[in-house]
Amino acid sequence: MILFLYGPDTFRSRSYLHDQIERFKQLRDPAGYNVVLLDAFEEKHGSKLWSEMLASPFLAEKRMVVVENLLASKHEEIIEQVIERIGAGGFPDSNIIVFWEGSDEPKAKAKKELFALLKKEKYATEFAVLDDRKREAWIHDEVKKRGGMMAKDAISYLSINSCGDLWLAHNVIEQVCAYVFGREITRQDVTLFLDPSASDDIFALVDAVVSKQTARAQKLITDQYKIGKEPQYILAMLIRQYRILIQLADLFVHEDGISSDAAAKKLGLHPFVVKKTLPLVKRITLAELQAIHTQLFEIDKQTKYGANAAVLLDRFVCYV
Repeated sequence: MILFLYGPDTFRSRSYLHDQIERFKQLRDPAGYNVVLLDAFEEKHGSKLWSEMLASPFLAEKRMVVVENLLASKHEEIIEQVIERIGAGGFPDSNIIVFWEGSDEPKAKAKKELFALLKKEKYATEFAVLDDRKREAWIHDEVKKRGGMMAKDAISYLSINSCGDLWLAHNVIEQVCAYVFGREITRQDVTLFLDPSASDDIFALVDAVVSKQTARAQKLITDQYKIGKEPQYILAMLIRQYRILIQLADLFVHEDGISSDAAAKKLGLHPFVVKKTLPLVKRITLAELQAIHTQLFEIDKQTKYGANAAVLLDRFVCYV
């Protein structure tokens, strides 16, 4: 069985993926022994990807293998093998293979062929960018899930000023729902958690890191602390910004000459965000971006096990 989750709206596809994993654990694998998560960006050797896709379940009937970013990776041989496997009837019945991609159709021949095959699968789901109306409906539903209510003008303000970024909108919704309890959320409430200058501050921090300006990067982080921002918040915003950089860099590798407006539409980003980020993309390679993103991901993982986020951030800006 194959699931294919793809499209530029990575927040909704990630949420859906998380739900599928949790459902599988609940029904088939409470201990989580038969859920394997693989990122093709981080796997240097494709052999591991392939062996995990074919391995048998451990003391269970089913096994779930999640493979992320295969079509965006350099594992051409594995891509060819997956094409052959699908043509020959698919993977073992005992294995549920989930392919997750955060971008649109690739241009390279083999990748394009696999993309077309995966789209035909029964459980293929596209996560396209939400238009204004659907995004506002999504915000309304997310607030409602948390037992809250949000005024129409507040929904519109959040939709517009989060620049179509559901990751950012979700973060604001979490905070404002915790802050406002028992009454309708107003536009003024939303402005407390959606600071238009916040993205500029984080962009400046990323620029300092890319430029290897350690002293400037440390000062920018300290400035964030002084205005009350938590280390975990800064880390989350850094991860978000590097994710945008990777998406842009990968897009420009595969679609040389694409306009910034077209790139914004494909990736579900505000055109202003793309135009502001482009100069950075030209100063750092995709491989370097992926390496930094991996470091940030590892820091995030360590903080979830109790490590001090502030200390890890300091080390990151000093040694990246």
